[in-house]
Amino acid sequence: GLKDAWAVGIMGQWLVGVWLGDFTGRANTHLLGRELAGPLLFDLLDAIAVEHPLVEVSNKPPPTLKRIDICPISGLPVSPWCPHGKQGWIIPGVSPLKTCTLHRQIEINPATGLRACPNDMGNKSQTQVAEFWDSDELVEFGAAGLKHQEPPAFERACASQAISNPAGNVPQIVKPKPTVSYPLRAGQEQGIELSAIAAGGRQPLFWFVDDDYVGTGDTVFWHGRPGEFTVTVVDAQGESTSTHLSVALE
Repeated sequence: GLKDAWAVGIMGQWLVGVWLGDFTGRANTHLLGRELAGPLLFDLLDAIAVEHPLVEVSNKPPPTLKRIDICPISGLPVSPWCPHGKQGWIIPGVSPLKTCTLHRQIEINPATGLRACPNDMGNKSQTQVAEFWDSDELVEFGAAGLKHQEPPAFERACASQAISNPAGNVPQIVKPKPTVSYPLRAGQEQGIELSAIAAGGRQPLFWFVDDDYVGTGDTVFWHGRPGEFTVTVVDAQGESTSTHLSVALE
């Protein structure tokens, strides 16, 4: 939102962070890290080097750390399907050790190119490893001009959701918030925003207000009416989440 410009750098034993912004949170089109915070960071490091000559820093890690293999893409401990990992440091008993679920092995029907449910095809299916990014992450990649291929869609809804979705993720409703009363204004064109994050490979999302179908997509708008409602979002594999919506006429 052009409200912050950051730069962080390390030089010898010194670690410097620079933040530029307005304490009121006001946006400014000039707040760009590489143009403002970056040059200031290098000026600070140069000034520190004059006042405090660098000393050699030992590369020996503290004895409380442990080195493990991590996924080079997700940064989490590797799963059997991650590409060749790199090593990183953890604090045993403190660092989270959730295994990477970004990379998963899936079964493909070679005749259609679509995902097959487990045991649908016996030994006739083909296996491949796919990346499962959540829908909000794919939006960010697209805005940055990065392409990420999504896993193929399922041929049908699988009987075992735990197998088709090993991470156990259901859609996460972002809006509406159950604790907020949403105003309904006369002449309001867009209506009330309903948005959710779909777990990787489980789009599209289908929206319902009470028993009425509203639309399909990560974000839809409902031209509502005053009252109390239940909003439900259902993903492509039938997993659903619901929340409360309160609408007041303004």
